[in-house]
Amino acid sequence: MSSLQRKLEAQSRQLSTSEQICRDLRSSESDLQETLRVKEMQLDMLRMRLNEADRLLELEKQRIADLQSEKDRSVASKLVSFRFVVTW
Repeated sequence: MSSLQRKLEAQSRQLSTSEQICRDLRSSESDLQETLRVKEMQLDMLRMRLNEADRLLELEKQRIADLQSEKDRSVASKLVSFRFVVTW
């Protein structure tokens, strides 16, 4: 009976160890899922910021193009005026 008792105690310890490992793994999984959720939220925020930066960049590019066109018209107008003055 003593040998049966030892086997039972050994199996009980092994079961206890296995249950602890299982609890630890579940806890780790839960922590990793939470970490993943937070990272996904951060990624969403970065995507929103990138989209906003892209939108602002496009506005600035358009503003630069408009200013360049205005400058080109002004330079062309001054050249026409200068030629008009020189020819007289």
